[in-house]
Amino acid sequence: MEALVGGGRAWGTVPQYAGFFGGNSAKNFLYEAKDSSVVTSFPVGPLLRSFGSGQATVSNGLARIGGTSYWNLSLNVSVPVPKWSSPLVPDITIEIPTGVAADQNPIMEDRPLRVILKNQGESSRKVLERLFVKEGLSQPEALAKSRREVKSINSILGFIADEANIYSVKPLLMFDAARLNAPGTTNNKTRFAFGAGVQLTVVIAKFEAGYMRTLNPLPGDGEGNFVTRLFFQNLF
Repeated sequence: MEALVGGGRAWGTVPQYAGFFGGNSAKNFLYEAKDSSVVTSFPVGPLLRSFGSGQATVSNGLARIGGTSYWNLSLNVSVPVPKWSSPLVPDITIEIPTGVAADQNPIMEDRPLRVILKNQGESSRKVLERLFVKEGLSQPEALAKSRREVKSINSILGFIADEANIYSVKPLLMFDAARLNAPGTTNNKTRFAFGAGVQLTVVIAKFEAGYMRTLNPLPGDGEGNFVTRLFFQNLF
């Protein structure tokens, strides 16, 4: 499940061109670097994907105008279907030696490939820990530093072993709730939109397509909008 909550408010006299206008957006806030201009730029209005970009407005009885404040909530829920996916790491076991028997023959043990892959991170951490001790760090300091060094590596190994798929196809449910506010508006209310689509994932690339319909449109609002999105999941 993916959730996004937003809000904004402008104080003082707000010219019409600087008001908040709702609608769909090409920005992917959850998958941008924290210093990206997508994240740090001033918001244009609530995310409401059943509208085109900037098409959701309010009325003062004479014209459609932008708002001076807003809030929005968006949810995406993808439903896994095992038959429609292929894991990147197959569900197989491998025999590995874990010791030596009394007759000097190796003791073999079956371990899942996923576990072996994730154990590589811990093996690397132990090597680093020994190196840091040789460099003069105390045991607790070497342990803490080695854990910091392999933290990002372990997260990637965990994703590859447990979550990554060569491909997966999932049904997608989408929900938006948003409200624009402005002084002197008439017949204003919170808008809701619901939709369905499909999510195609290829390793870290995700493509989503679907249709969202406004459940309670205001006079002059459109009924719905086709939405698509392509993004790449950040592993770090």
